[in-house]
Amino acid sequence: MSKLEPIPSYTNGNVAQADVLYDFMYSPLEPSLEVINGRLDEDNIKDSDTRLYNYTEIQQHSLTGAYGIAGTANLDYFGGGSAVPLGSGFFRNGGPATESRYIAVPGSSIQFYLPFKSRVLLTWTICFINDNELDNNQVVGTESDRRWSQVNLFVDGTPTGTITNSPESTRLISGSMGDQATGGSKAVYTNPRLQDRYKNRFWSGHYFAEELPAGYHSASLRVCAHGTVKQTRIRARSMNCIFFKHGAT
Repeated sequence: MSKLEPIPSYTNGNVAQADVLYDFMYSPLEPSLEVINGRLDEDNIKDSDTRLYNYTEIQQHSLTGAYGIAGTANLDYFGGGSAVPLGSGFFRNGGPATESRYIAVPGSSIQFYLPFKSRVLLTWTICFINDNELDNNQVVGTESDRRWSQVNLFVDGTPTGTITNSPESTRLISGSMGDQATGGSKAVYTNPRLQDRYKNRFWSGHYFAEELPAGYHSASLRVCAHGTVKQTRIRARSMNCIFFKHGAT
């Protein structure tokens, strides 16, 4: 248990005991200021009226830290289809249901080091669009028909959720050209004020990891598309990581 003691008292005119002062500042065995170097725990956080030391005595980055990455380029991902030569696209026989086919987006992917067990907040901003044309029978946003592009957040190589149970870390990129219908229930997708080749979608999202252990970690937005989606364009703006020390270690 780490504990901080008050500074030894000294009387004006008396000879100070140098060894007492030295042990108070540097001794790894005695209750001393040495515990500040990575050995503070919850016993050092008291109620405001009994706290011996406040934030001005805590070294910078000893409890929190942050990382960030950004990008500006347009990133194009081509589907490939099913009747074209091999190598013609990224997602020839893939689809948003296939976890291994997702590709990390540069500018929205980050590796970071946690010096201690932490709670981690991830924030990001990206822009996306695709040129897929929905057919008349597609039900947008269901698991049964995946003819769209999709962006998922992966932490340490594992997706954080699906489109049904983790909406904060998943986004669908529906067809930007509308559907083939000229009327009926799908006419809303053909409204030029809502969708055309100039209508991009922005996603400013966040994800909170309740606890990650000390060590190296990764977080990335990854994109995948159905093979019938000819092209998906991503503009990655930023990915940021803010971490907060959690617990006594």
